[in-house]
Amino acid sequence: MNSLIDIYFRMTGKIIVEPTGETLSANKMATVMKNLSIYGYGLAPSMIEALSDKTIVNFYNIADNMLKTTLGADKNWSPMYPNFPEQVMGAEDTELYLKALSHYTGILFGKRVMPVYQKEERSILAESFDGMKFIELGTMDDFYSVMRKNFDSATEYTPQFKDDVLFLLEEEGDSLMKCFPESFTNKENMAFVVRLLASKGKDFSTLSKTATDVLRIAVVLSDGDISLASKTMFRNFKRAERRSLLSMLDRCSNLEEDMLRHRGKWIRLGEYLHPREYNKFKNANQAFSTLRNNPSSIETFNSKTEGLLKSGDIKAVCDHLKARPSEFARRLNALLSKKMDYEYVTRSFIEVADDVSEKILLELLSYFSSRDVKDLRVFFPKGQVGKAKCIEDKRCELPVSIRTHIVGAVNNSLIKRFAKKDPLGKVYIDPRLEDYVVPFANRSASKALNTQTRGTRLPLSADNTVRFFLWWRDLDKGNNEYRNTVDVDLSAVFFKDDWSHHSQVSYTNLRNGIKSCHSGDITSAPNGACEFIDVDIESAISGGARYVAMCAYSYSQQPFSDIPDCFVGWMERSEPDSGEIFEAKTVKNRVDLDTDGQVVVPMVIDLVERKVIWMDLVLTNTYTINSTEFTRNSVSVIGKAVTEMKKPDMYTLISLNAQARGEIVDNPDEADVEFSLPKVRPEDYECL
Repeated sequence: MNSLIDIYFRMTGKIIVEPTGETLSANKMATVMKNLSIYGYGLAPSMIEALSDKTIVNFYNIADNMLKTTLGADKNWSPMYPNFPEQVMGAEDTELYLKALSHYTGILFGKRVMPVYQKEERSILAESFDGMKFIELGTMDDFYSVMRKNFDSATEYTPQFKDDVLFLLEEEGDSLMKCFPESFTNKENMAFVVRLLASKGKDFSTLSKTATDVLRIAVVLSDGDISLASKTMFRNFKRAERRSLLSMLDRCSNLEEDMLRHRGKWIRLGEYLHPREYNKFKNANQAFSTLRNNPSSIETFNSKTEGLLKSGDIKAVCDHLKARPSEFARRLNALLSKKMDYEYVTRSFIEVADDVSEKILLELLSYFSSRDVKDLRVFFPKGQVGKAKCIEDKRCELPVSIRTHIVGAVNNSLIKRFAKKDPLGKVYIDPRLEDYVVPFANRSASKALNTQTRGTRLPLSADNTVRFFLWWRDLDKGNNEYRNTVDVDLSAVFFKDDWSHHSQVSYTNLRNGIKSCHSGDITSAPNGACEFIDVDIESAISGGARYVAMCAYSYSQQPFSDIPDCFVGWMERSEPDSGEIFEAKTVKNRVDLDTDGQVVVPMVIDLVERKVIWMDLVLTNTYTINSTEFTRNSVSVIGKAVTEMKKPDMYTLISLNAQARGEIVDNPDEADVEFSLPKVRPEDYECL
């Protein structure tokens, strides 16, 4: 499913309809509303006014197809035990064991043996839905406005947005390219747009400002990793392309120093650019020559910084760093950790704080506000894969007065910057936005119904049960790299308050004693297969569990990116035995598994606080078997680290804007501007 209408709906919840000015009959409207309610959707007033008897059928077909596919309702949801969860909870251990043994034994003889049960009639879904979503009327003008905002984002484009744009470029062409900004805050976004412009033969030479910009452009033209985290196999460039790249490079400042940061990549790229064939680009030729033959002669800003640090002259170090305020900000903690003159270092940084980027200032604010309160530190390595690294926090403590001074100074600098923007008037800020992390890094975000930033805490509204679900199908026939059969496993790992292991629900343990159970382990999916896990919240808490992690394993060891159709998600249910096992309207999120990894942790639930903590992480399993038994310690460590992680949040960002440009009020009815869910990204708000 992919079209302009699909993409626009996913982004905004709007569908484009050409109003006819005619009336929609009550019967047809009621029928459509009832049918859409199956998915938890209704019609907004703007859509009701736009629809007529002539347009309603086409609209419904479009909406039904989109919702069915988006939520996963187009799949066959038939688990091993069709009367799950009651059937599994009430079965004897011997029955579950023998049915599993029969299924596994069948594999040895090339047969897919599934237990045969009569599916019992289920009662009507017993759910109340306060969160009904409404489809609004959209327009092409609004679509292009949304695209312009997304293209102008200061954060990396998500993989989903990139895929959408590549598709839309073929459908919209020049109209879409008019949405491109003239300059980019985010350089990876710039490189991605260059790829689009190049594919259409458009000029992009004015977009590069630095040598690293030129390198990114060469990388993206070679279909490489524009984050520059991994190696690129450069392609053979046409003569006009080489001349263009060298021309852009020739006019960059700090050329040799900038190129030295990625010396290996530049030397490889030089072999494809043949700079000596273009004598008129003297600066570029000189830089390549020095980089290859005498790199030690290049004095860089960082090398001078290190030399001054060795001398111990803190005044000289600070005076030097003032020339590059953002570099000063990045080194601020390291300088303070050396226990140099705290007051002088802090005072020197504050003098140039106003010249540091907004993103870095927000990160500093979050960092120093929580610096000495964590046991673990978590890092997300640069690149396209959603991996994380955790280390013990061994940083020396800083005086509270210094941390407080830095936090206050950064606050003041941000407020001063925001005060230059248009006034906001009276502002209401939804307190729940404190749980939403500002999306500064999206390059490895999974494609999902609702994509969030790692560490974001989503409200869990389930009264009783959270139901995890997994769907996948086998590889297409004729794949020679792997066997065609795909075995993907869904697991739930429970942890105590201190993140020590409590229990698990997996293919090796269908029940865990706290009313949580698995729908049965299916080991192949020629026509698609599914697995479910029910988590009973109150029983888990009373049984001593605090957290539960959803885990997906490629047991057959194909990377998820090679499995043609595989996704996980969760539903929230009050009566788990009512309604069908899969009910589209209860789906809270769906996450496509398309990473290169074989073990994925999409989310963790804090059962006590009733929050879903967005993880979206890939684990590396060093064992030959992908299963819960071998990865639960890693899940515990990364779960604890991300749960305690402190990153800039949307509430703080908006609150600083409101302090600078308006007046914060407690009642949304009194506000001129309201910041609330479901909008959670800076680009969702025109006034930020």
